[in-house]
Amino acid sequence: MSSPDGPSFPSSGLLSGGTSPSGDEGFFPFVLERRDSFLGGGPGPEEPEDLALQLQQKEKDLLLAAELGKMLLERNEELRRQLETLSTQHSEREERLQQENHELRRGLAARGAEWEARAVELEGDVEALRAQLGEQRSEQQDSGRERARALGELSEQNLRLSQQLAQASQTEQELQRELDTLRGQCQAQALAGAELRTRLESLQGENQMLQSRRQDLEAQIRGLREEVEKGQGRLRTTHEELLLLKRERREHSLELERARSEAGEALSALRRLQRRVSELEEESRLQDADVSSASLQSELAHSLEEYGQGAVARGDAPTTRSPKTLEASGPQPSPPEESLEPPKKRASLSPAEILEEQEAEVAKLQDEVRERARSGRRTPPAVSFCLPCRLPAFAHRAPYTFVGNRCSVRQRKISTETESFQDSNFYFLDCRKGTLVSPRARRVQ
Repeated sequence: MSSPDGPSFPSSGLLSGGTSPSGDEGFFPFVLERRDSFLGGGPGPEEPEDLALQLQQKEKDLLLAAELGKMLLERNEELRRQLETLSTQHSEREERLQQENHELRRGLAARGAEWEARAVELEGDVEALRAQLGEQRSEQQDSGRERARALGELSEQNLRLSQQLAQASQTEQELQRELDTLRGQCQAQALAGAELRTRLESLQGENQMLQSRRQDLEAQIRGLREEVEKGQGRLRTTHEELLLLKRERREHSLELERARSEAGEALSALRRLQRRVSELEEESRLQDADVSSASLQSELAHSLEEYGQGAVARGDAPTTRSPKTLEASGPQPSPPEESLEPPKKRASLSPAEILEEQEAEVAKLQDEVRERARSGRRTPPAVSFCLPCRLPAFAHRAPYTFVGNRCSVRQRKISTETESFQDSNFYFLDCRKGTLVSPRARRVQ
């Protein structure tokens, strides 16, 4: 009769007229009236009843029990709905509280981050204020030192003035003593007559002259002091100018020594490059000689095949040349290395003359390198001798011609590298400005 979700009631207690589940006996008034009908007992011997009336009464009790069960089910359903409503409200309230708690935690974290950032900013401000305080303290210390130095200078000046004043007062006292002496003598000899008066007047004139002389001497002393101060200022200025001139002289001498050392290094580098060019020219001449001899031998072999055994005895002598002959016909060897020696440091020569000698020597070396480069690109005499009479052999000489062209390209490359090295490593000292100038800038000027 009861649902599984609702409360369960014992049937024995309900039918026997016991207390209801809620403890309210007035909720079921018919149970108390029909308690005996549910006990299952028959009529007693004292009160006999009709069987039909008992059956009717039992049917009524069953109807009442059905109505009671229906009411209990409705009550149980109502309680279940209330429980669901309360559980829903509880879950919604719990969810809302959790959301509020989460928002509060987020707000707390944001506030904590803000407070941390604010604390970092305040710490930075504190450090900046400490730095400013340290700077102010250092400035105060510097100002205190300057004040102490100024006080010391003022005290020294006051001491000098006090000494001068003491000397002036001493002189004045001496003069005053002399004046007092003269006055005493005048007073003592006043009774002597007119001669003594005349002498007194003369002494007074002398006294005035001495005072004027004293003033003149004081004015001369002041002028001499001013002249001494001016002379000291001029002496300091002259000393500073002398130091500046000495420094400029040292700088000019250092620049001159640097220019000389750079010129020596550049000349040594040119000597190395000249030796390298000579070696490459020798290699080129040897390769050209090998190429010409190989081509002539191939031509001789071809002519021997065409004209037979009779031309073998006539072929070798007039057409071949040894490498020694080719070397003799090549360009002349380079001048001796003594001509490339840097100029010696002579005290009698001025920097301008030394630079002119270096420029002339560098120009001479440049002309010599260019002449070597031009002579390296010329055709060897052996090849020019064989060209008019050996035209059919050009097809056989193609590989060797390619090798000769490569050697010529290499010589031209070395000559251009030499010229670029000269342009980038030689500097000239501009005597008017006291600076180093490159040859390229010098040519532009």
